[in-house]
Amino acid sequence: MISAQDLIEKITSAATCDDCIVVVRDKTQANLRWAGSTLTTNGVIQERSVTVVAFVAVEGGMASGGVTRTDVSLADVPKLLEEAVAAAKASGPADDYAPLATNLSIGDWSAAHVPTGPEVFSTFAPALGDMFSRSVADKIELFGYSEHTNETTWVGSKGGLRFLGWIKGWVAFAQGFTSWSRRDDWKVPRSLPLHLERC
Repeated sequence: MISAQDLIEKITSAATCDDCIVVVRDKTQANLRWAGSTLTTNGVIQERSVTVVAFVAVEGGMASGGVTRTDVSLADVPKLLEEAVAAAKASGPADDYAPLATNLSIGDWSAAHVPTGPEVFSTFAPALGDMFSRSVADKIELFGYSEHTNETTWVGSKGGLRFLGWIKGWVAFAQGFTSWSRRDDWKVPRSLPLHLERC
C-alpha cells in the first residue's frame, strides 16, 4: 500500500484547482467480544479513508467541496479530484472563506502509522479470564467487548500545509445478567484499562 504521505503528494501535485486539501486517516483496531461468559470473537481491523477538498474560484468568491473514499489507489486520483471539483462548483461561493495556511508543518510528517494488535490485551485478557471464572461461580453470564484503536491522520495541501496527528484509545464495556435480569454490581473492573490519548 502506498504511504499516506506519498498519496497526499500525488493528489496535491495533480490538482489543477485553485487549492486542494487532502486528509488521509489510517486506523487499526484490535477487539475482543464475549457473551455468556465466553469469548466469542477477536481480531484486528485495518482501515484507510481519503478525503479530498477542492477549492475553486467562482463568481462571487471561492467555492469548496469534498469527497471521501476508502481504499484509494493512484489510479483513483483523477476521478477523486474530478468529483471534488464538481462538488465545489455545485456548492457555490462560501460566505466564510479565508485563505488557507501555506508552507506550514506541524508534527513529524514522515512518521508512519503504528498499528495496534492483539498484544495490547496481554494484561486485559487475564483480567477478563478471572472475571469469567467469578461470573460462572456466581451463576452470572457476562456480555461485553473491548476495543483498542490507533488512528493516524495526515493533512496536506497544495499550498504546502503538512500536519500529522494521532489518537490512541481504549473502549471497554461489560455487563452481568442473572436469568436475563441485569446485575449492576457486575461491570468492568478497575483493572481493565480505559483511556484516550490524542496528539
